[in-house]
Amino acid sequence: MMKKIITGSLFLILLVMLAYTLMDGSREKGKGGESGNNGNQEGTAMESPNAPEPLKVGSEAPDFELKNKEGERVKLSDFQGKKIFLNFWASWCAPCREEMPELEKFEQDYGEEVVVLTVNATGDELQEGDARDYLATEGFSFRVLFDPQLEATNMYNIIAYPTTYFIGTDGTIQLENHRGPMTYAFMKEKMNQLE
Repeated sequence: MMKKIITGSLFLILLVMLAYTLMDGSREKGKGGESGNNGNQEGTAMESPNAPEPLKVGSEAPDFELKNKEGERVKLSDFQGKKIFLNFWASWCAPCREEMPELEKFEQDYGEEVVVLTVNATGDELQEGDARDYLATEGFSFRVLFDPQLEATNMYNIIAYPTTYFIGTDGTIQLENHRGPMTYAFMKEKMNQLE
């Protein structure tokens, strides 16, 4: 009997040590420095070590075609020659909701200089109409495309919401992608860095 108690206690101690080691390692990884995160921005997300790499700066932005709110088909290449903020989001995502009013204000002030193109990861929504209901309630005017099959979402290796890619007038990804909500000031800074 005593032998079983000692064996059980040792097993429990090993489990606690393993759990602590795993938690400590994930905290270290989440302190910043991952590609696409600036580490000291609130609301950033942790990613799996097995997650796909983001698309590289300097690579051509993959083209895709999705439907907008009105049901019209829109391609990324329709905006060729313009600066583009390509933003991926979901309606259940709290950081996305935090970012949306900032995107709206930015679109109102700089929509002539930068295309704000948002892609709702519709295939990741809890229910099909959630994103449309959210947009209708909030009344946002920026462009929204719906991705029910996660076609564009997968093409851009999106692993966290929101994620934004910054595409220049030459059709290439010119700046490192950003995971987490953007502020108005941050968007203005990125707009000025794009060519």
